[in-house]
Amino acid sequence: MKLRLGLVTFVAATTLSFAAFAGNTAIVIQQGGEHNSSSITQDGHHNTAMVWQDGYSNHSYINQDGHHNLAGVYQNGEYNHSKIVQSP
Repeated sequence: MKLRLGLVTFVAATTLSFAAFAGNTAIVIQQGGEHNSSSITQDGHHNTAMVWQDGYSNHSYINQDGHHNLAGVYQNGEYNHSKIVQSP
């Protein structure tokens, strides 16, 4: 029983430690409506941002500051505008 508790404690502590270094993840899904707008700002070692917009007018802004940045945008509508800024 003590071995199991020790193992669970070790796994929990290790998972939380890795989570602190994992970085940031943001997923935005906007569907329908006249106007969809999203703004994401991330500052971390690993940053991931995904935006999915389906509407008449779509606007997205993603700002990432980190060593490893990944961003993707899908927009379906009459008026689409997207800006992605990434810096190391």
